[in-house]
Amino acid sequence: MYNEFENPLPPRFGRMFIGSDAKSNQGPPKPNDTVTVRAGAFTDFYILVAECSSGMVSGELVGIGPDPQWEYESWSHGDKIKVSESAITAIIRAD
Repeated sequence: MYNEFENPLPPRFGRMFIGSDAKSNQGPPKPNDTVTVRAGAFTDFYILVAECSSGMVSGELVGIGPDPQWEYESWSHGDKIKVSESAITAIIRAD
């Protein structure tokens, strides 16, 4: 069961795409991509995408940063998390 992260901060600069082929980096996130979401003023969540549907992205919280930490507020590594696709700040494509 995925718990919704309800209060992400909006992206600062629009969405970035990171990967080896710029042409394939367009479009919404896909399973096995890693996405980032602004959790706080100086904190990002890194989510390994499991599924995308109805404007929501669900997956596993695999990183909290940029300074490595295991938890932020009530969230910690390994939690199942769901966020709005509009909150995504970057998509790192699975190669």
